[in-house]
Amino acid sequence: MNDGYLFIRGMEYLKVTNCEWKKEVNDYGWASIGGFVIENKLDECKSKISSSEWIALEEIVQGEKTTVISGVVYSFSIKEEIGLHVFKLEIRGEVIKLDIVPHTKIFQNNSNAIRTILSKADSNVKYLINSEFDKAINHMVVQYEETDWSFIKRIVSEVGGYIIPDYKAKGFRLKIGVTNRSVATVDIKEYEIVNNFHRYEKKKNNGVGLSFQGDETEFVFKSRDIYELGDGVLFNGKSLFVYGIHGEFEKQELMNTYTLKYRNGFLQEKKKNYALIGMSLKATVKSVVNDTVTVTFDTVESTGGRAYQYATVYSTTDGAGWFCMPEVGDSVRIYFPSEKAEQSYAISSVHLAMGDKNPDTKFIRNVHGKEISFSEKELKLTNNKGLDIILNDEDGITINSNNSININASDKIDIISSGDKINVEGKEGVELNQGASKIIVKDDVTFVGDQIHIQGLE
Repeated sequence: MNDGYLFIRGMEYLKVTNCEWKKEVNDYGWASIGGFVIENKLDECKSKISSSEWIALEEIVQGEKTTVISGVVYSFSIKEEIGLHVFKLEIRGEVIKLDIVPHTKIFQNNSNAIRTILSKADSNVKYLINSEFDKAINHMVVQYEETDWSFIKRIVSEVGGYIIPDYKAKGFRLKIGVTNRSVATVDIKEYEIVNNFHRYEKKKNNGVGLSFQGDETEFVFKSRDIYELGDGVLFNGKSLFVYGIHGEFEKQELMNTYTLKYRNGFLQEKKKNYALIGMSLKATVKSVVNDTVTVTFDTVESTGGRAYQYATVYSTTDGAGWFCMPEVGDSVRIYFPSEKAEQSYAISSVHLAMGDKNPDTKFIRNVHGKEISFSEKELKLTNNKGLDIILNDEDGITINSNNSININASDKIDIISSGDKINVEGKEGVELNQGASKIIVKDDVTFVGDQIHIQGLE
């Protein structure tokens, strides 16, 4: 029998009598520790235990120390029973700290190396990435209201990857993938085989590259030996890896229940962030090319750049519709219609210069001052520099110009007033031309032509 005892490093005032723990791939693990406070150490115990405290549960066998699990204090309680101060201590793997505060970050490039994305999630995390998963994600990536822990798991799942936390050392250390190295050989007859048929079908139909149904088979056995998640085990001649650990310590005896799987059985389905659906973020236009815009985001951290299609009011596949692009510096929103960030596009230019404008007056205006306005009684076209065409319900049509007005037609031009007179007025004169014939009104009236006919009705 591999007898020994457990103790909590740095907390010698706690005597451990019972304990249970669990470690699993893609999880931060937990331990529930029970025992009693050593006599006269209660005050020291109360002053030192805190939620930020990092602790390590260790086993000593024949003078040799082995870390069983480490993490941070999750909860701690003390009660008095028969003269003893009995405690219960709950710990979680230290990476639980990555699962507290949600963040929003945007990686706009159409190709992002997983290593680069992970380095931006939390700079304090150290990664050991297996070459199998050290790849690029070939589309835009958005971390939207996700904790870093959830985001990291989702990103590595893009290539089927998974996370194995380091439970022995202090700090955030994450392994992505397992190695082929075997650390132990186990030949036993007492073990359990679990066939996860549903999980196999689900993974296979969701793009996970499983080789055969056995990839989702689990081999479960008990041992007093200590292995870590991801350790390779030559189990009854099969090359397997530790996927889960459930340990118990009672009556001075430690026993681990190990779950082993084939390497491919570790592969994960792609995780999705459905909170992204229907979300939009405020941005400023940086450049405009054809029907696309590039932007900088106003309120969230972003890296890289990409061209977003701009959603117009109306458009058809044959090119008909409304083409009205925003200008550089305009405010827009980047809209996400699905959980796939690469399907995002720009919408809704936001007008920020209303001033005292009447909301009943609608207008279209470009950055150069050219404007069409629609009010209750008037339609007005203007360049806001002295050129106007006004259609007024009461006053009719008015054309104002601080420059020339030219009317050209390849056929006739009719000017008819059926109800009143026609006034033609020129400050310097009025001239009517047809070929070589002219009528010039300039102080006097001059007729020019080969023949001049003046005819009255009477």
